[in-house]
Amino acid sequence: MEESKQPKYCKYLRAKNPYGMLEGGENPWMIPFESNTICWCIKSSGASGPDNGLVHPDKCVEGRSCYKPAFD
Repeated sequence: MEESKQPKYCKYLRAKNPYGMLEGGENPWMIPFESNTICWCIKSSGASGPDNGLVHPDKCVEGRSCYKPAFD
């Protein structure tokens, strides 16, 4: 995947689905089964971020007060 086309997720976002962790590799944030994926924030250690917003790949993006880019 080209670097300019990488999703701009927060570096504190983590996800796990029934098939394992979603970190590293060519497509680190490809979530094939979103309904089966568990997301959490490593900064707040829970399902809500430090700003009390929902932790989800669609939500942990630029614009949130706690957002830090994962890919610089």
